[in-house]
Amino acid sequence: MLTSLGLQIIIDIESFLMSNKFLIIDSRPYGLFSIFLHTIDCLKWAEDNGYTPVIRWGSGRVDPNKFRSGASEASLRGDPKFVTDKENFVTDESLVNNKRSCLYADKEEDNVWDYYFHSVGNLDGLKIEDIDYKIADIFMCGELDFNLENKFLINNLHSYDRLKLWNLEPSTQANHRKEVNQIIKKYVKIKDHITNKVESFYNKKVKNNDVDFVIGAHIRGTDKRTEFPYRQLTIDDYIKTVNEILETNKDKKCKIYIASDNNESILDFFITFGKDKVIAFPSNRMPNFIGNTPICLSPNIDKKKHGEETLIETLLLSKCDVIIGTDSNVTAGAAYINPESTLIYLDRIRGVR
Repeated sequence: MLTSLGLQIIIDIESFLMSNKFLIIDSRPYGLFSIFLHTIDCLKWAEDNGYTPVIRWGSGRVDPNKFRSGASEASLRGDPKFVTDKENFVTDESLVNNKRSCLYADKEEDNVWDYYFHSVGNLDGLKIEDIDYKIADIFMCGELDFNLENKFLINNLHSYDRLKLWNLEPSTQANHRKEVNQIIKKYVKIKDHITNKVESFYNKKVKNNDVDFVIGAHIRGTDKRTEFPYRQLTIDDYIKTVNEILETNKDKKCKIYIASDNNESILDFFITFGKDKVIAFPSNRMPNFIGNTPICLSPNIDKKKHGEETLIETLLLSKCDVIIGTDSNVTAGAAYINPESTLIYLDRIRGVR
């Protein structure tokens, strides 16, 4: 028999459900920080539009523009103004032969977000047909144009081709990174088993060794070594840049933290700078710098564990005083998590054709 308090709780829950709009944020079958950044963008959209966010990293669309009104014409003409479906919410039609599980899921029905982060929103036990909700699995903040001023994270809401960060001059990046960081700090609470590994490794390799300055290098190889219009970078391009930074900080005790998807890059850094200077977190990686298969699509890895390792490496990268990288979502993720770090996009320096 329900007590008066129990009945009041049920009434309050029903009232909450009836008076709120929910944005359910799903994942897509791509890399961890690609999913993470579109989730951050959706969280900002939810705030701006009066929706309560619920993160549910389940299966998502391979092509978010399939069945989207005006998308084909926009692609043909090279102009997003032809798209008439601005928000691009997930619909039943848009899932037809267009849906895959999150790459990091042990089971298709799992909420992968909950592997690594504390839950944001919760619809457990609720009948979804009884609430006012929308489902999103891709960047949504901004207008359908090329104006960076009205975007939060992505440059073009139609093609999803470049992050806003990649288009900003270094002098204008600081405020943007801080704005994104505010949303991250508000919603993203990393689980203890991950933060404990990060702090244990950082304390052992950096803090307890009286290190003054940490140079972070993220070398994204395999299928993505740089982005158009820049030329392909080499491992030596990173090594030259690190040497330049070491030279300008030769009065300090420096360490080099390297995060990478391939062992060739890690080995070259250890050979060049020595084991006393270089630190790297023990993760599963592809063998070679150049390859066609990214680590997240490798059939030979533990997907859930790989997601955890990617998050750990990104968090360690965010602790560095300088972050060197290219147009990778991992580099961007680290830069947003720590907006105070110095960010060097190496392709702008050594990749100009």
